[in-house]
Amino acid sequence: MADTLSTALSFGLEPARLDLEIEPYTKDALYRPDDAGAMHFLGFFNSWIALSAVMNEMSRAMGSPDFYPFALPYPAVKKLHFINVVTRTERDRYLKKAAG
Repeated sequence: MADTLSTALSFGLEPARLDLEIEPYTKDALYRPDDAGAMHFLGFFNSWIALSAVMNEMSRAMGSPDFYPFALPYPAVKKLHFINVVTRTERDRYLKKAAG
């Protein structure tokens, strides 16, 4: 997800500026809605949803199946946020320990 978004941005495709009829996920979809990184995660995740919708439309226009044929239910979003919280917490712990 991160690499795909980064590549799209490098070509000037900014998901936040796309005119799409997509209902963005909100904090109630998250594992820890009050987590300090919740809004950052939502921005990232909703950008991925918008970008994958555009990629699906492009694939359909070329007569191909959806590039990303998944609708992510709330439990899947919660799990992805859980992984984000755990990895970010461990990264921060490691960096703090390495710094001194």
